[in-house]
Amino acid sequence: MAAPAFGFSVGDFIASIKLVKDLIKSLNDTAGARPAYRRLISDLFHLEDALTNVRNLDVQPAQAAQKIALEQVASQCHESIETFLSKNAKFQATLGVQALSTASRWRTNLHKIQWALFKDDAVNELRAEITGHTTTINMILNAMQMASMSLQDNSAKSSHQEVIGLRDSENKTQALVKKNHDLLNTQADLIVTISRTVTAISTQQEVHDLQFIVHKVLETNMRIFAMVVEMQKLLQSELPPQVDRQQPVYFEDALGRIAPFHVEFICSFEAFQAVLEVRFRDVPGLRKVQNIDTLMLPWLSDGERGQRRRFEVRNSMLQSTLSAVVPTN
Repeated sequence: MAAPAFGFSVGDFIASIKLVKDLIKSLNDTAGARPAYRRLISDLFHLEDALTNVRNLDVQPAQAAQKIALEQVASQCHESIETFLSKNAKFQATLGVQALSTASRWRTNLHKIQWALFKDDAVNELRAEITGHTTTINMILNAMQMASMSLQDNSAKSSHQEVIGLRDSENKTQALVKKNHDLLNTQADLIVTISRTVTAISTQQEVHDLQFIVHKVLETNMRIFAMVVEMQKLLQSELPPQVDRQQPVYFEDALGRIAPFHVEFICSFEAFQAVLEVRFRDVPGLRKVQNIDTLMLPWLSDGERGQRRRFEVRNSMLQSTLSAVVPTN
């Protein structure tokens, strides 16, 4: 399995859900090899249910990083399905279409024989990976829902009025927990079914290989989840509150002029420098700005303020100072 990409987005997660739905539809529409697909379709339905629960999951603000990490973990099923489809591509044209000519019928029958030989390894491996993905998703979902209940309980204890407002939310959470518990029971049945399928395999090595696949998917997904959560916490801790809340920074220059701007757009020193030069084009101080005789400093002490003409960035949550340097004798 590949490591998580830094460019992951919600669109990737939605694409994974669509891919599962498309594969289920394709397998349902396949006529020739329908019995061979039946158990695979059932496994895909369980995976689709888990993905849908992730998409509909409501979390507390403190769980935002975990929700993003869960979505990325859930999207890892995309690679498993894509690999299966790429290996199985040459059979798709004949497995679900009735042959019209003798040559076509012969080719279809040949491909069905090839599929009969190919399906055991391919389908069992895909089912093992899907089992790993679905189990991981449901485990994390269950943990997050229990954590959400705990957060709600702590909030309720701190304020009696909040208890009234949280009752509906708690009822919904209880319903989600029950639904997820049912899913976990279903998942347990699914694992038993997989085990029964595995026991019918001819060699002990094949049994070991499929068990290894399930455990590998579980371990990899849990590692990805932990890594993405840490990444999200790091990103959130380094972002100014204005970026996180999409609020403007209010800039007051040395002439007392105030202008708001969003740091999402003024995202580099060059951009900020260009804005300063435009603002000082027709007023005193342009040469200082053009020569970059400025410093971005913390708030200055009273003694320092007499030596520098200040450009101030003020906000109720973020305070810093841009100062123009004035030489002293």
